[in-house]
Amino acid sequence: MRLVFITLTICLVTTVWILSNFDWNLSALFYISAQTLRALPDSLLGRCVLGLRDGAYDGESYYLMAIDPFNTHSLYRSGHSARILLPWLSNALAFGVIHWIPKTYYLINLSAMLVGAFYFEKLMKAKELSSWLFGFCYLNLGLLTAFRFNCVEPLAIALLISGCWYRKSGRWMLSAILFALSVLARDTFVVLFAVGFVVSVVTKKKTDMVVFGIGVIPYLFLPHLGGNSVVDLLSIYHHAWLRMDISGWASGINSLLFIPYVLTLLYTIYHLLRDSSWDDPCWWMVMVYLIWIGLGNPTAAWSNVTGIARHLVPAIVLIPFILKNKSIGLRLAAIYGAWNLVLVGWLWLKLSRSYEVFNCSV
Repeated sequence: MRLVFITLTICLVTTVWILSNFDWNLSALFYISAQTLRALPDSLLGRCVLGLRDGAYDGESYYLMAIDPFNTHSLYRSGHSARILLPWLSNALAFGVIHWIPKTYYLINLSAMLVGAFYFEKLMKAKELSSWLFGFCYLNLGLLTAFRFNCVEPLAIALLISGCWYRKSGRWMLSAILFALSVLARDTFVVLFAVGFVVSVVTKKKTDMVVFGIGVIPYLFLPHLGGNSVVDLLSIYHHAWLRMDISGWASGINSLLFIPYVLTLLYTIYHLLRDSSWDDPCWWMVMVYLIWIGLGNPTAAWSNVTGIARHLVPAIVLIPFILKNKSIGLRLAAIYGAWNLVLVGWLWLKLSRSYEVFNCSV
């Protein structure tokens, strides 16, 4: 339970730190632009909502999905509209009451962080790994950022890790259901399960075929909700691969984050190639995710390092469980722990932003 306690402490300290700067207004945790709030009808505005004067974050779309689940007011972009699980669950637990949604939304994400930590620690104990050191692979920059900015990754990761635990425990159907739910939380996770399914077919692992196949099924329906189609999902990361366009890479050379980011990925991939089982579906899932999404989306690496870190979360949390050599795993855990230091500066910059208060007369 040590990792659960550490996770709870970090999440609560971060929350108190933010709220204490904004009169304990829970809407300060949501990075919603003032421009967006001005466009909202009164019925969706909520009470005493804070809006950023200078921009927003992905969490804005998810918050808008929570207050308007079926997008009847055309509030959010279609690329995010397939990530329905967290917003819809937040709305359902709040019984549709707008000013309750920030509370239910936050509590779901906090609970997901703790559940993910619980199952991550169980998996580490099964492999006889240290929760103090390898915990950095769970509490990585991307997941902490996602929690801070109210994104969908904490819930998706909790479902992924718990699914991995039940797969290891032989409870295949429960594992498959959890994998499927993780795709409803974060549609790009379908890449993991599609790769796992293909490898299972090649290696003739029938149970894994079923588990990963069920994990892919929800994605077949997500484009009907306005989500990314298969072609859209592939083209999201086209900069370095589909078009062989190196302009993104060239522009990144001017960034201080470019070299350490790329070196970290290459170092990780190098050790995965040396020290893992080629017939393990999870090994292929991590490798494809790191290469396709980590190196295939170069424009995000320097313009928004926390954004690309969120994309890589599922690969990073699975790394300890596919490596055989513990010393290599410790090195990787230390590297990803060092990346967390970037979060401090990022949060400080975010705290300095200017807010505008809406609808405090209610």
